[in-house]
Amino acid sequence: MIHSFVSVYPELPGVIKDRDQKQKLDDIDYDVLLEFIQYFKYFVDVTELLSGDKYPTIHLVLPLRQQLINISKPCASDSHAILCLKKDMFREITSYWELEDAHHIAVVLHPNFKHLQICSGAKERCYELLNDEIERRHASKNLKYFSLEIILFSLHFS
Repeated sequence: MIHSFVSVYPELPGVIKDRDQKQKLDDIDYDVLLEFIQYFKYFVDVTELLSGDKYPTIHLVLPLRQQLINISKPCASDSHAILCLKKDMFREITSYWELEDAHHIAVVLHPNFKHLQICSGAKERCYELLNDEIERRHASKNLKYFSLEIILFSLHFS
């Protein structure tokens, strides 16, 4: 929808007759509008990738979240409006988009992300969670085996 607006934007002053509407159009800074579109395009792309229903997406959550955090860091070339937006979005992404252990484990198990270049800060956490899960499952398996031995032992001597 926004792309439709941008494509017809140059023609709007000749089409709009209402003076108030023309004033609203004049108040729009076209360059800032383009900056917003470029910034929010990343969010649209991430949403589309994570909304896939024909392929698994859990392994994409951590790297895509990190990508949005990275693009939300201020750049020297950003306008004031984009700087304010990025500051707010950075805070929102980091505080509200919580990651579960399954996201960390899924990303480290996926062959495309085994080195975790995009989110090196999370690399240790991912491997730690994977090791903990392996140990938990190994202990559970040993406990079941030990319980079976006790049952067989008690049946043998009853």
